[in-house]
Amino acid sequence: LRATLYVERGDLESALPLFSLALDAFRQRGQVSEEIETLWRLALAMHRRGKYDESLKHVDAAMNLLDAIPTLHERTKPRGRLLDCRGMCHYGLGRLPEAIRDLTEAADMFVSIGDIQNAAITHHNLGISYRAAGNVIEAVHHYRQALSNWAQLGNPGWLANTLNSLGLVYYLQGELDEAEQILTNAFETADQSGLLRLQSVILASQADLQRDRGAREAAMSLFGQSLKLAEQVRDEFFAVYSLCGQGETLRQLQDFSASEKSCS
Repeated sequence: LRATLYVERGDLESALPLFSLALDAFRQRGQVSEEIETLWRLALAMHRRGKYDESLKHVDAAMNLLDAIPTLHERTKPRGRLLDCRGMCHYGLGRLPEAIRDLTEAADMFVSIGDIQNAAITHHNLGISYRAAGNVIEAVHHYRQALSNWAQLGNPGWLANTLNSLGLVYYLQGELDEAEQILTNAFETADQSGLLRLQSVILASQADLQRDRGAREAAMSLFGQSLKLAEQVRDEFFAVYSLCGQGETLRQLQDFSASEKSCS
């Protein structure tokens, strides 16, 4: 648990020794299920840091232990979570067919045991992968399946996150009216739940859309709001993204001096 908390704070260096201690303890006690879960959490931590090859090593190590779990039903959830993690590592490495294969198998496993939450996460990840592969129909299908699950579970954070991703699909297809409505719903959901980082992400999406509509002043305001929230939650990526978004918008407004300052 402490290792996972460090990961959530972005402190992988402090988490790694705790993961090692936990793995040693579980191995000595013969607690295979706990060892598999710890390897999965370690794989997730590596994935979040972009260390996909390292993550895959931990996934493989956990996969090799699954047969020690006595029943198929007990193996299904951990195998599904490992496949989901492996699929997203393949996605990160640009191996989209392998990503879609693993994620599809994981989603089917979660559905088979009625695990709605993990199924929703995997459908969301399938949406990401199909969008990257250029298959908009499948991307929309999986995002909408995830949305149905999130609505059933009453999880506003993931609901807003998936709405943002779905809105981006329509935005990239040039269906700006549909995209704007979905992104508005996404922001309202995140705002009502007080999810500041997610609000920053969605505001940046709305800003991109407004800029492409030619509403550059509105885009500047939205990028500014996104930047403020990103700084508040210390999200460096979206702070930089919003600054660069402002810079590009200023360039389109032909304010080249301010544009250069924003991007520097």
